[in-house]
Amino acid sequence: MTNKFARYYEKIFRDKVYVAEARALGLIMKKGTVLDVGCGTGLHAKELIKLGFDVEGLEPQPVLYEKAKKIMHVYNTTIEDSEIQKTYDNIICMFQTFNYISEPKIAARKMHSLLNKNGKLIIDMLTEESKLKESVWIWDWLYTRKATTERGRHKIWLNYWFPFLNIKEQFTHTTPSHKDIVALLNNSGFTVDKIIYNGMDNLIVCTAQ
Repeated sequence: MTNKFARYYEKIFRDKVYVAEARALGLIMKKGTVLDVGCGTGLHAKELIKLGFDVEGLEPQPVLYEKAKKIMHVYNTTIEDSEIQKTYDNIICMFQTFNYISEPKIAARKMHSLLNKNGKLIIDMLTEESKLKESVWIWDWLYTRKATTERGRHKIWLNYWFPFLNIKEQFTHTTPSHKDIVALLNNSGFTVDKIIYNGMDNLIVCTAQ
């Protein structure tokens, strides 16, 4: 993510319902500490703090990190490279962040090591089963996509272009099946409690064993 894109992050995603999502998370999570992986500018965390959770963040992008650290303590690194010396009651990974992680197996194992026993991991992500339609207007407006299959996984290159900002972005987006993501999480020490489908994304709720 370029610094220019990051500076407009909150404006681009201003219609995201952070308050409602935080309240929903609060009903699922254990009361206590939270690590928000890929926290962006900290808007989910801001609402969770209001609900009484003790939240820290992890954000590798410097511009987003600088904004998020005004709300909470934030680690400026990726989950794969993190060297956090504490554990949490909950870890959240929202807004399809897990889809963009380059080493999901390493990330899942690291998340497990950072959770207390019976801690909760909540991942918001797209899977092959997600009904993300090309006709959804905002997706048509934001990007064109190309998909290829490599070793059973779909990789989607998202070519973001915001003409009024003169920003072009390209990300690699990996979209596993339900079966694949459940297997990955089970092999990393988690039990998948439920997969909640919200019409576009999937909310995957796990417990660390």
